[in-house]
Amino acid sequence: MPLVARHARQPREQTREQLNIAKDKKVTLISFGGFGLQEFDFSPLAKLDDWVFITERDLSTPAPNILSLINGHYSYPDLVAAADVIVTKPGYGIVSEAIANQRAVLYTSRGDFPEEPLLIEGLQRYTRCREISNHKLRSGDWHDALEALLDPARRRGYTPHGWCRYNCPTSCSAAWKVCMNKHDLQSIFTLLLDHFGPRNWWPAESPFEVLVGAILTQNTAWRNVEQAIENLEQAGALQPQTMARIELGELEKLIRPSGFYRQKAARLHAITRLLCTRYADDIAQLCAGSLEDARERLLALRGVGPPETADAILLYAAERPSFVVDAYTLRLFNRLGLLSASEAYEQVRARFMAELPHDVELFNEYHALIVAQCKDICRKQKPRCPICPLEHRCPRAHTI
Repeated sequence: MPLVARHARQPREQTREQLNIAKDKKVTLISFGGFGLQEFDFSPLAKLDDWVFITERDLSTPAPNILSLINGHYSYPDLVAAADVIVTKPGYGIVSEAIANQRAVLYTSRGDFPEEPLLIEGLQRYTRCREISNHKLRSGDWHDALEALLDPARRRGYTPHGWCRYNCPTSCSAAWKVCMNKHDLQSIFTLLLDHFGPRNWWPAESPFEVLVGAILTQNTAWRNVEQAIENLEQAGALQPQTMARIELGELEKLIRPSGFYRQKAARLHAITRLLCTRYADDIAQLCAGSLEDARERLLALRGVGPPETADAILLYAAERPSFVVDAYTLRLFNRLGLLSASEAYEQVRARFMAELPHDVELFNEYHALIVAQCKDICRKQKPRCPICPLEHRCPRAHTI
């Protein structure tokens, strides 16, 4: 179905002048049609002095930068053209006019609306857009998302086929189609990043410390790993040559807080001795070659253990793009309906590897955001659904 739009009848500067909006102000049009705004908290918007917010609804929040135009004297296409950003729920009319006037769109899901994916697809192809959770929308927490839409450094790449968060090369004729086919995983990443911000993982001082942490974290909480690493650091044993020479019994004592310390001490001894004798203490050499060859090499080592450890070493220590799947990943995406409970580690990893750009920074950030989401919000018991940035996408929200 084609989209039909109305163009503005007058220049945007003229509309702004009629509304007494200063030239240096950024303008947001709040467009929700028949949706009520009673549950919205607009008080945070009143603090954004460099923004002006326009709505055709009567709001109870008095503020000099919030204009309630309830007299109907202004053409709606003129208001669309006068805005820098439109905040809305996707509908045929507003999507058409945003595209026709090349306005940026900050949108949230309408829920059970069959045409919504197609409308979002159109926005992502033809203009700048960004999704915001229902919780952030209602609480007035819009500032970062609005600024991101207007900041050239944060818009990422533009291809002939549309805006792409992951800088698909403009020479790739299928760039936009590739991104749109992977909409679910990428849009979830965007929502988590907007909610939590960059996590700056892995918490380690060196690639070797990452390797040690990846082995110690097997079957235990990270706080226990931190205690074991602190013991190793105080003993001067966080260097490959030192750890390879230390007595096995002494190593067991140092890493005891991490649990399964005898097994883990043997694994650490084995891998550090191999690292020293065959790879010149260099994890990059250990993980050299094609990604799959490096992964197979790690999985074959007695000191590495499960695939999650191998992928953590590749991603965080060697900076190779190998997605790390853990129990948090399985929990979150199972609840979102994107994975089934029967899928094994390799199946889940294969999907992320196939549907996301192979980018170390992206994989690093995504895994860290999943951990933050599941530790703080999507908990195993008593998840905090009301504050979840994925609440509107989760079929199991408020049911656990």
